[in-house]
Amino acid sequence: MLAGKSFWADFYSEDHPSQALQLTTLIIESFHREATEKGKIPVVVIFPMEFDLKIYKKTGEWDYQNLLDRLKEDGIETLNIGEGFIKRIGHRETCSLFKRCDGGHYNEEGNRIVAELIRDYLVTRGKIQLQKK
Repeated sequence: MLAGKSFWADFYSEDHPSQALQLTTLIIESFHREATEKGKIPVVVIFPMEFDLKIYKKTGEWDYQNLLDRLKEDGIETLNIGEGFIKRIGHRETCSLFKRCDGGHYNEEGNRIVAELIRDYLVTRGKIQLQKK
């Protein structure tokens, strides 16, 4: 945190010795392929940590941008919940969406926003239709 990036940011580097970026990409590609082959609708969702949001607000870049870029290159559409969070909270503190300000689970508001973002994503792509009351 003192360095201005998350401790996990390096894992998204192309040349990290763990090859975490490559492995994560392969796992998501496999999920996407298997779901599609079974006639299911794969939805790849990236859930940011609180520090991811802080870094984005400060730098305008996601720690996991390399992953988003790789998936896009592979034709895998991805819902980055972080984008919706940033739009919704405006100038508020990023920790206002979490149970604790040092990360962890989303609070009630954070979970509500996640549900709304996923619903909107599915509706706008014609994957689901909302029933009218």
